[in-house]
Amino acid sequence: MANMPSGPSHWIIKKREADKWKGLVAKAICAAGPSPVHLPVERAKLKLTRYSSVEPDWDGMVAGFKHVIDGLVRAGVITNDRVSNIGQPHYAWEYAKPKQGRIRVEVLIESPEQGEMNV
Repeated sequence: MANMPSGPSHWIIKKREADKWKGLVAKAICAAGPSPVHLPVERAKLKLTRYSSVEPDWDGMVAGFKHVIDGLVRAGVITNDRVSNIGQPHYAWEYAKPKQGRIRVEVLIESPEQGEMNV
């Protein structure tokens, strides 16, 4: 998933961008196949990594993942994106060559039977 959303714009453009990212998250989840745990989960840790050729500023990176996290809720991976459900996500940045930007979303679930799982 490339081209993270950024910058101010008209509300309808923002809504279209949000809907696009939520749809991309749902599509990626479907492509990943069945989950080893029953979804949605009540509590999870999120690790969100942005790969780009230019290092983002912190608030821009965090804001850029908002619609991705909302997409996890819409797709039925997590029940909600409140602090009590996901805590404070871990955000990271790694260098990628120009035009090879992408993101990685890891959902870590603590299961009493299996310990921590990456879904």
